[in-house]
Amino acid sequence: MNEINYLKHLISLEQQAQDLKLKIAFPENPQEKSKLKKELDVSNQNIKQAKIESSRIEDKKYSQEAQKIMLLQLKAYVNRMSNAKNWLKLSRNQGLILDNYLFSAILRDLQYLVTDEAQGFHDPAHLLFTYSPEDSVEIEELRQHLMNEINILRNIKETNYNKLREFYSSFKIRIITRFIEQNVNTNH
Repeated sequence: MNEINYLKHLISLEQQAQDLKLKIAFPENPQEKSKLKKELDVSNQNIKQAKIESSRIEDKKYSQEAQKIMLLQLKAYVNRMSNAKNWLKLSRNQGLILDNYLFSAILRDLQYLVTDEAQGFHDPAHLLFTYSPEDSVEIEELRQHLMNEINILRNIKETNYNKLREFYSSFKIRIITRFIEQNVNTNH
């Protein structure tokens, strides 16, 4: 089995565990709850084992390629932001009615690279810049944040999908904490 097969197997196991968590939280039959918890324990053990097995694969070409493309993806955002005029800001909603769509797009662009075979990156050619301080983010602040993330990603050694997925999870938390929660707290 290659890395992609292990990755898909791991994602399938994680989905099963998530389904079990939902069934435990909202059981159809309360008597089944203890049985479901045992199934979840087994499922968690299977996830743990799958992660160990996938990290032992010698041919890491897929995860190494994913890491390269993740770096290219983040650099594409940085490069697009670098082309903006100094007085502009980046629109959080990117012209849509969805709050913080900008961050959702960045996360989505990276997420697909850690859930399947990486085929290329998305060029964020149509970033929407704005003069308005409302519903915007300072370009330099986000650009610098992404540069720091590039350094973190670049420093991952002995690359495998487990490490890339851990990076993505941490990246997501850092983006949410710094740019979304911070914005919510300052606007309320």
